[in-house]
Amino acid sequence: MLLFAGLLIKSVPDLRVDNDHLMIISPDEGAMSRAVYFSNILGVDMGMFYKRRDYSTIVNGKNPIVAHEFLGDSVEGKDVVVIDDMISSGGSMLDVAKQLKERNAKRVFVCTQCSGTGVCEGGYY
Repeated sequence: MLLFAGLLIKSVPDLRVDNDHLMIISPDEGAMSRAVYFSNILGVDMGMFYKRRDYSTIVNGKNPIVAHEFLGDSVEGKDVVVIDDMISSGGSMLDVAKQLKERNAKRVFVCTQCSGTGVCEGGYY
């Protein structure tokens, strides 16, 4: 993740690393510790989504997600970095990015590792 931060700062010259311009986002409860670590290293605030599930229904062996709920300060006008451990199909990440843009986030960057079975063939993106 620190490599990602360095590369992001180098490749996005207008990225401002302060609380007024940048926020770290956890896309779910499982990525929370990574987002806390990353936000502490950069000295910026963080927010998180949690997956609200329908526990009365089972689809493909899982309780379906009915909504991603956001907890945190406003992302309006800020660049956001979403930190996750792995993407398989990318559906949840796209939903999170869409919701961040609907909340008027300036730009959405994603730091994750792909599972190699879905949207990419492995590696960090």
